[in-house]
Amino acid sequence: MSMIKQIDFETIRVRSELDVLSDDFTDEDLMEDVLCHSDDVKKVLYGIADYIKQIGDYHDWTKLEYFDEFKNDCVERLVEEDFKKRDWYNIHTIKERHHVNANCPDDVNFFDLMEMMVDCIIAGKSRTGVVNLDYLDLNEGILEKAYWNTILFLLDKVVVDRG
Repeated sequence: MSMIKQIDFETIRVRSELDVLSDDFTDEDLMEDVLCHSDDVKKVLYGIADYIKQIGDYHDWTKLEYFDEFKNDCVERLVEEDFKKRDWYNIHTIKERHHVNANCPDDVNFFDLMEMMVDCIIAGKSRTGVVNLDYLDLNEGILEKAYWNTILFLLDKVVVDRG
């Protein structure tokens, strides 16, 4: 199983070059511009929603691909620190992006943080009924790094069709 996370945004088309500060425009021009802008934002947000669905589809795929190793570590009932020293845990935190405190990708983004938050909340509530908020406390600098990387990611994925 390979992990493919590819957003497929529709091309955003430029409708008009309306500049409400300097151009002479009609009510119809302004209305068209507002509707087109709203439609473009909706397309990108829908693209993000589809991307998040793909992340959900692949969540914890290393537990399946490396099931025997994962099972062996679980069966041994290792304490947390010993568990984190095992080969499977290292594979899991390197190949999956959502364990940002264990292994933060250089291009960490808000999608990784969202998956981490959902993962920790679901694991805590479903297994013990208690969410350990320490797991959600981000290491220094990760939030700001994720913010700027998400902006760069979207700048790369949103394409303007001028033709």
